[in-house]
Amino acid sequence: MNRVLQLGILVSISCIILSACSLQPPNAEKRNTEIPASERVEKVLHDSEAPEIVETGALLPTERLLSSGTIDIGNPDAPLTLLVFTEHHCNYCKEFNSEHLLRLIADFVQSGKLRVQIAYFPLQKYPQSINAAKAVLCAATQQKGLALNNILFERVYKGPGSAKNYAKELEMDTTLFAACMEDAETVATVTRQKEWAQSLGVEYVPTFFLNGEKFVGLPYYADLRGRIELEIRNLELRFLVP
Repeated sequence: MNRVLQLGILVSISCIILSACSLQPPNAEKRNTEIPASERVEKVLHDSEAPEIVETGALLPTERLLSSGTIDIGNPDAPLTLLVFTEHHCNYCKEFNSEHLLRLIADFVQSGKLRVQIAYFPLQKYPQSINAAKAVLCAATQQKGLALNNILFERVYKGPGSAKNYAKELEMDTTLFAACMEDAETVATVTRQKEWAQSLGVEYVPTFFLNGEKFVGLPYYADLRGRIELEIRNLELRFLVP
């Protein structure tokens, strides 16, 4: 009987050991800590909800200021156009400007395959949002829009004095810059740009349109590059097929 009892105890201990090996410790399940691209955005507040890069010295591509107030860079005849609606206080917009834009220029803009258009969608919750957009438009009239855009993402628009200092730093005509900032047409351009964005269904920044196809939130650069490369291949196939 003692031998039987001993065998029974050994079997019980073995079962316990085997079951313990098959059990996962608490919280063993992997958790996805990555933020989906659709959440890498900043919500645009409606008026009723209103509460209270490329380095400056780096070689920048030639820019054009379109009548819509959009800054256009790259070959105007490029087969692909990436339009981005952005804002200077938005962290994901800053990430796009400081990291993604540089890579896009190197990978696609310089080869003439892509043009990038930068438009501004002021956020009501930031008091200086409209003024920052105005400052870039006024700088763009002197071919310094992209340069000032980069400064504002790094240092932010703090007031008329800081804007004038930035203009001086970029060796702009500060008199013309100041007059542009006070011009009612500059405000009207920013307003029209926002209305245009709203007509396209823009609710978040950054929002992108690749040849008209809309996607919201900052993608990881590998995903953005893959999306552009796919569009390039599709265009090449389209022209090869009779």
